[in-house]
Amino acid sequence: MTSLTLNSSIALVFFSILSFLNPMTAAPGANYLYHFCANTTFSANSLYKSSLNSLLSLLFSSATHSNLEFYNTTSGQNSSNPLYNLFLCCGDITPEICRGCVAAATKDVANKCSREKVAAIWYDECMMRYSNESIFSTVDVMPRISSLNTQNISNQDQLNRLVNTTMTELAAQASDFPIGVKKFGTKEVTVCVSNTVQPCTVYSGLVQHRLQ
Repeated sequence: MTSLTLNSSIALVFFSILSFLNPMTAAPGANYLYHFCANTTFSANSLYKSSLNSLLSLLFSSATHSNLEFYNTTSGQNSSNPLYNLFLCCGDITPEICRGCVAAATKDVANKCSREKVAAIWYDECMMRYSNESIFSTVDVMPRISSLNTQNISNQDQLNRLVNTTMTELAAQASDFPIGVKKFGTKEVTVCVSNTVQPCTVYSGLVQHRLQ
C-alpha cells in the first residue's frame, strides 16, 4: 500500500492528489475528505468564539458574493485573541462550485471543531483553515492528514520515484507561471509492470500553488 498526505503548507498551499483515476473533475456540491481539530480549546462564551463566528461569516460572505478562489483574513492581531483564516479552491472548478464548497466548509468546520482554536478541513473542491497563530507567509507542514491507498503495487520504489518526479515537475511548472496566471497544473503518467493481470495503471497528479 502507498500513503498519501494532505497538508496545509502556508507559504505555498498545495492541493496535491495522486490516484488511480483520471484527472479530477468537480461535481456540484462539496465532497468532504478530512478535517483536523487541534487540542487547544476555548470556552463557549469566550471572545475567541465570537471572533471566530464573525470571521467565518466574513469568509462565507467573501466567497458567496464574489468569484474569489483564494481569500485570507485576520482579526484581533493586536489583542490577546488573534485569529487567522483562509480558504483555497481547486483551480479546475467553477466559481459556483467554489462558493458552494466554502459555504459547506464554514458550516462543517464549526460543527466538527466547535471548541478548537486551530482547525482545517479538506474537500475535493476546496480547503479551509483557521488558527490563533499566524499562518500567512510561513512554511508549515501541520496540520496534515495521512491516508493509505488500499490498492497494492508490486514495485513501491518505482511508484515513489514516480510520485516524487511527477509532483516536483508539476510544482516547478505551476510556480513558473507569470503573474496573473493561475498557478495550477495537472499531469498524467502511465506505469507498466510485467507479469501482472493489469500490467499498466494510469496515475494522475494535481498541484496548486498559492503564494502569500
